[in-house]
This record gives sequence, structure tokens and C-alpha cells, in this order.
Amino acid sequence: MVATDGITTTNPREEIEVSNELGGWSRKEHPRGIFLVQPGLYFGSSGEHVKTRGVPRSVIEDFEGTFRAAFTGMVVSRNITDGNVRVPQRLFCGIRLALHRRNFKILGQWLEFVDKDGVAGKVLSFDWRTKRAAYPVLAPTAERSWLVTFPYEGSEDVETVPYSKNIGGLEEAGEMRAMVDEQPEGVRLIEAAEMG
Repeated sequence: MVATDGITTTNPREEIEVSNELGGWSRKEHPRGIFLVQPGLYFGSSGEHVKTRGVPRSVIEDFEGTFRAAFTGMVVSRNITDGNVRVPQRLFCGIRLALHRRNFKILGQWLEFVDKDGVAGKVLSFDWRTKRAAYPVLAPTAERSWLVTFPYEGSEDVETVPYSKNIGGLEEAGEMRAMVDEQPEGVRLIEAAEMG
């Protein structure tokens, strides 16, 4: 597996120089293996910690058995959605989220995450299709306990198209944030209204 800031391999990579310098590589070995759900979310073998991103570790720790069972079910059924696991998640509603939802009554509140269909909990999956080809996939065997996926077909000579800097409406959100930042303090608004 290759992630933004790391490489996960099943064999030692002695050609990678380990360094404590800024930007250098470190090495962490998992001699008993890891159970990888997706980049940033994995379980070490017994006694090792859980690695999470986007969901609190305390929530994920309780779902290790559920993830393992979902993986097995997905492999048996050959249906990628059978690997989905819904976990509870609470979000703090700051000004950006309140602005996005156009609801200032929820500002400063803790909210249960609810998906677009109104179902509580965040779905985490083993779905690799945004980064790797959907098919072919080599299923686990007696000798290999992991799925093998393949990159999308293409050419090394093809250049990627630069991404839009407006990912998820960031430019509009920045404009909205600027409008809010430029507003006078509440006390000054009251004083101005009284002076009228």
C-alpha cells in the first residue's frame, strides 16, 4: 500500500534509508501483521494500537470484530458493500458547519453524524475503487490473507489534470468566512442600534 506519507509492504525494504531528519523515513514493523481497512485505519495484532483517521480511536476499537467479520463476508459474497461498517460518530458544530447547514441553532452543539438518508453513523468500508481498479481482484488464499487489487490501466506518459482548488466548495466557503469575519462585534451592533 502506498499512502501520502508512507509505504506498507509485506517484505523489508532495506533500500529505504531511515533518518530522524525532517522529511526522513522511519520504520515501524508489525511482525504479526496488521488488519488494514483503508489508508489511515488499521488494527495491529493483539496488543498493538488502533490507527484511525476521521473517527475517534475509542469508537473504532470497539468495532474491530465487526470490521473483521465484514471483510470475511465481503470476500465470501464478492459484494464490496458487504464490507461496509456503520460506526457512531459525534461532531462538534463550529461556525463553518453551521454556515454550511444554514442553521445557527446547532452552533456550539455536539451532533450525532447522520447521513443523507437520515441514518445515524458514518459508513466506513474496504472500498478501493477510488484509487484502484474495481476488477480484477485476487481473493485471499491459504497462503495470502489479503486481497490483491490493481491500478487503473493507463500510461506512464499521461499527465494528470490539475485539480480545481474549489474542492467541496472551499472557495465559496472562504468567501462566506470572509463575510462573517468582517462583521462588527455584537456589542458594537447593539450600540449602533441604540444610537440609531
